[in-house]
Amino acid sequence: MPARAVTCAPPGGRGLSVAPIGFVELARLQKPERLRRRVLGPSFAFADGSRTWLFSGTNLVPGGAPPAPRTPFNHPHAARSGDDKPWQAATGATWALREELDASGLPQPVLRLPENEPDGSITWEPISLVTSGAAHALLYLARGRGLEDPNEVYLAELAPGASELTNLRAAPLFGAGEPLFARGALRQGDRVLLFACDKVTHACKLARAPLARAAERAAYEFYARDAAGQWSWQSDVALATPVLERLGDALSFDWNRYLDAYLVVHGEDLSNDIVLESARTLEGPWTRVVLPWKSPSAWWITQLRQQPRLVDDCDKRVHISYFEPAPPEPMDTLPSSGDVVLGYVDLQ
Repeated sequence: MPARAVTCAPPGGRGLSVAPIGFVELARLQKPERLRRRVLGPSFAFADGSRTWLFSGTNLVPGGAPPAPRTPFNHPHAARSGDDKPWQAATGATWALREELDASGLPQPVLRLPENEPDGSITWEPISLVTSGAAHALLYLARGRGLEDPNEVYLAELAPGASELTNLRAAPLFGAGEPLFARGALRQGDRVLLFACDKVTHACKLARAPLARAAERAAYEFYARDAAGQWSWQSDVALATPVLERLGDALSFDWNRYLDAYLVVHGEDLSNDIVLESARTLEGPWTRVVLPWKSPSAWWITQLRQQPRLVDDCDKRVHISYFEPAPPEPMDTLPSSGDVVLGYVDLQ
């Protein structure tokens, strides 16, 4: 059945503010009992809310087994929200995240990613997904070598009900020495917008390309500010200028109809805050709001992302997922497990 059309009232110059209650939790996805450790990684959803992918990260180790080496996404399992728009639940309905487990209680791959090298010398990480048509979406992936951070970005295609990627490009879109434009993919008309964020400064630059030519490196332009302070799109990546500062390890990027403005949801490095930023134009000025709420976790939360339009209320309610680490196990110096948390924030 087609989704009900929603008419949104004109925003009337609303600014970014949130309800005093802050973040409201709806559901959790916990580590299966058979696993000794697991760190959850990126999540993203098809724009119609039909399916949400929540990818597992390092060290999928059955209970009792010795710790595995640090090989990010060496076991690309995923959880999902379901197949029949389960997010679009009536008020008061039970929300749930579910994970595919085999008979022994271990996670099963829902979406197969490119194979990593067994010794961890090559690793793949899904970064962001943008719906490019009714039949498929584009998935941006980062590839790294060994224990190094990812240093290449690749593009593949994905159909809503598929378990395999198609058309994984043979050559990287962006490589070593360049900003890795792959985060926060947003479809705007017939174009895709992408961020690249510096690992040290946490400043983020912006690129765009026609959706029909997203696999072509030459099709990308980069948002740049000249000496006079004027912004424009340029073909030279070296001219790209940061548009946002102080972002954490993940972000989501959308046009919010309630605000009639761009909305970025992210965390901060080594923090358990949830941050919302909004602007009417890409260059800003950006209004920044830190939620009046903090995760109870003793460790910083990661992988904060908005799940797009899980309920169609003109975007007044913003659904957010994140990974909340549990305390480290004995002999560990950092958390090795935790929960995926789904909840919402109401704009006002």
